[in-house]
Amino acid sequence: MTITEKEFTKMERAIQNCDYDLDGWFPSIDDLDRFVYPNKEKYFAFILFLLEKSKTMSLTSEQQEARKELQKIAYELEIKEGDGS
Repeated sequence: MTITEKEFTKMERAIQNCDYDLDGWFPSIDDLDRFVYPNKEKYFAFILFLLEKSKTMSLTSEQQEARKELQKIAYELEIKEGDGS
């Protein structure tokens, strides 16, 4: 997946301005295996949302592992420099 830096910044701002609280929920490694890995590009915005909203959460060790995996996935999805033209 490739998005421009401008598109990424727009998505990031929208996520940061979202007032929805995860209320302690975070996907498990099993959830990642079943839903996220097969559809990484489809869930890219959701992955960024989870990473942003989990910054202030107290995560269990399993949730911390899942967060690390989400960080790896987000890193793998490339952001193209420039404006995409």
